[in-house]
Amino acid sequence: MLRNKRKADEGMELIRPPMLDKLKLELVPADGNRLAIKISDSTSAAAASNVACSGDMLLSVRSSGEGATLDGKKSTNMFSITGGCSLYLEALHFVDGFGAYGGAVYANGAGDIATKDVSFTGCEANQRGGGMYVWKGGDVSLEGARFSECTAGDRGGGMYVYISGDVALEGASFSECTAGNDGGGMYVENSGVEGDVSLEGASFSECTAGNSGGGMSVWKSGDVSLERASFSECTAAYYGGGMYVENSGVEGDVSLEGASFSECTAGNGDNESAVGIARELKTAAREGRGSTTSSTASAETVTIRDAEEALEGVNAAPLSGHVVFLLYLNDKTFLDAGGAVARLVQAAMDRRIAVAMVHEQDPTCGGVPFRNFFQQTPQVLLQPPYKLFDTVAVPLYPAPAHRTVSLRLILTSMGAVPCDAGPLRRRWQLLRRRIAVARLVRRRPAELHQQPVVQP
Repeated sequence: MLRNKRKADEGMELIRPPMLDKLKLELVPADGNRLAIKISDSTSAAAASNVACSGDMLLSVRSSGEGATLDGKKSTNMFSITGGCSLYLEALHFVDGFGAYGGAVYANGAGDIATKDVSFTGCEANQRGGGMYVWKGGDVSLEGARFSECTAGDRGGGMYVYISGDVALEGASFSECTAGNDGGGMYVENSGVEGDVSLEGASFSECTAGNSGGGMSVWKSGDVSLERASFSECTAAYYGGGMYVENSGVEGDVSLEGASFSECTAGNGDNESAVGIARELKTAAREGRGSTTSSTASAETVTIRDAEEALEGVNAAPLSGHVVFLLYLNDKTFLDAGGAVARLVQAAMDRRIAVAMVHEQDPTCGGVPFRNFFQQTPQVLLQPPYKLFDTVAVPLYPAPAHRTVSLRLILTSMGAVPCDAGPLRRRWQLLRRRIAVARLVRRRPAELHQQPVVQP
């Protein structure tokens, strides 16, 4: 139930819910159309409804020290800002907020939105802006903001901004945020407004988008600057694993000075599953260090690269070390438009790169009987010199205990050796690897022997 409606002036109002009464707070005197609220640090309260602000005023809500926690209990967002009201938040932690738009903060037609040292954890929006939603407002500035495990059904897993002024994310971080369509971490669209987007020192890690922009998606904006921004292990099902930018209709420049992208991937819609398995294997190698896999598969030496970029990219770094092509087999593997998967498999085998095949067993993930692949796979890969299925595919089971065994078998098929294996077993494993490579070489026509060789 809302109560304590406070009219600062005609056309301005603040609706204060019982949530604030449970916090140690005080109204701080402010000049003009400004209302300041100070909350004692290390306090927390569950929200039954939100704080609503409307009108030409500035609402400033601050804490200090470790900050105050506002818990939405997956039932409500915490702030609703409309009618030109500007908002400043400092040292606050939003947990488990929920709303159709804006899991923690909803701003529609607001003024400027600014935060400092504010975090959003586990917040969720049915539609857009898992942590924060900004629609047709002023400038947006997030200094040191942190978005973690926030989700949105459509766009902007962490944050969504549409038709606003400049957007600045100084030192902001987005981790494990997810969007059903675009902008796993953040989505920005300034259609018709020449607003600049700056991500100075921002970081995006393990964010996922069902369409474009695993870390961030930017549409129709002004200049986009990624100075010292970092994107790691972000995934998009189709376009822009780390970041997707489309400035159609607006003459904006994109600057990548000091930006870094690490293990970000985008695919044809099913590639996300393959990337997920690759990451599971990397984790299994890390966990198995000292018990399951040899030092050749330790986490420090396992690198995941997009196959298309690694094999066909113009500026791709040269392949080195023991390289393995991971082929994930489900009901859509060879049914992609343009036959990219088949082309990449052929390119890998032409370069004598070992192919490790994983056969999905879970029907909900596209698992089908192995005989189906003989019908879907292009004939060129079934015939000499390739004969793809002469190599045994490792079945991947969904049950946790069985999946652990599957992952270990896949690592073994890639050449990993148990750390507790004796010298003879290690030598035998290396010999088997060399025999496999030798067989692969003999299958090739003579002219293919001149292609670059990647030694295991």
